[in-house]
Amino acid sequence: MFQAKLKEASILKKVIDAVKDLVADVNFLCTSDGIQMQAMDSAHVCLICFTLLAEGFTEYECSEDFTLGLNMSTLSKILRCAENSDMLTLSAKPDGDTIDITFESPNGLRQSTFELRRMDIDAEQIEIPETEYQCSLKMPCNQFQKLIRDLSTISESTKIHMKSSVISFSVTTETSGNAKMTVHEDRTCKREEEQTLIETDEPDREVTQMFALRYLSYFAKTTGIADQVGMYMRDGMPLYITYDMGDVGSIGYYLAPKLVDD
Repeated sequence: MFQAKLKEASILKKVIDAVKDLVADVNFLCTSDGIQMQAMDSAHVCLICFTLLAEGFTEYECSEDFTLGLNMSTLSKILRCAENSDMLTLSAKPDGDTIDITFESPNGLRQSTFELRRMDIDAEQIEIPETEYQCSLKMPCNQFQKLIRDLSTISESTKIHMKSSVISFSVTTETSGNAKMTVHEDRTCKREEEQTLIETDEPDREVTQMFALRYLSYFAKTTGIADQVGMYMRDGMPLYITYDMGDVGSIGYYLAPKLVDD
C-alpha cells in the first residue's frame, strides 16, 4: 500500500505547474525514502529532477518500490482544484491502475477526491555524473523570477556571465537593441535567505554561456517552494538550477547551453 500526506498542496501544485509545459508524461518512483521524478523534455534540452522526501510528509507509507506513470497536464488540472492550504493525500496500490488524490480543507469541512488513471511510460533513468562547478550563485527566488521575467520581455535568449562577486545577464535583439542586468554579491543582509552569494573555484575564474529564456521562465515558476535559488555553471556543461526545500525535498533543472557567438 502507498499513502502520502502533504500538509499543504501548494508545494506539489507549484512544481507540477512549472514542469507541465516541459514534459507530457512522467514516471514517479515511489520508495520508502520518498517520491522521485526524473524527466527530459522532448527536445532533449532540459532534464528535471524532483524529490519529495518521506520526512517531508505528515504521513508516509510505501510498502514496496513501484512506479507511478502520470500525465502532467491532467495532474495539473486536478491540483488546480485544491486550495494552497489544503492537505493533499496521495494513495495507490502498487499493482493498481489508478491513484487517488484527495484534498481536505484545514478545518476538515471540505473534501474532494479525484481518481487519476496511471500510465505505462517507457523511460530510462539517466545517470547524472558528479560535476565540480566553476561558478555558483545563490539568490532570493523572487529576485531571480523578476530578473528572468524582465529579460523574457526583451529577448528569447540571455548570455550569462559569472565571475567573482558579480553575475550579469545580457540580451541582444535586432529591434530593441541591447540590455544588461547585473547582480552583485550581497552578504550584508541579516537574514540568510535574503543574501546573494557568488563563489568561484579560482579567484580569476569567469564563465560565459547562453541559454534559452523560455526554459528559464518555466524554472522560475517554481518560486515559492524555497527561499533561495541556486545556479551552478561550468564551461561546456549544462547549467544546473536548484530549489532546495530542506527536509521536504528539492527540484533541480539541467539546461543545455546554446552556442555563444564571439
